Amino acid sequence: METLCITVFETKDVQAATENDLQQLLNQNAANLMNNEILAQTDDLIPTAATITYSGVNGTANWDIDSTGKLTVHSGQLAYGVGNWKNYASSIKSVYVEEGGKSK
Repeated sequence: METLCITVFETKDVQAATENDLQQLLNQNAANLMNNEILAQTDDLIPTAATITYSGVNGTANWDIDSTGKLTVHSGQLAYGVGNWKNYASSIKSVYVEEGGKSK
């Protein structure tokens, strides 16, 4: 019996006892390569979670600014005047006020 040997993913040698086995290995290898290629293409499409870069409390309302520049004001009563997030104003790209967020 003749044994055929191929390298799969350049790191692992596998052996096939028959041509049919070899064809199955090649098909499996092709499917794996296509799946890896699809995963590599979609890596950029999967949104990553924003991280909180700044946070504080204004009045009784907590607030935070995430890595996308979204200022979120959580429920509570804001203090009168300019928000204490003013030092980070250049980082703010959008504002979201949760339900229950109030101003004077």
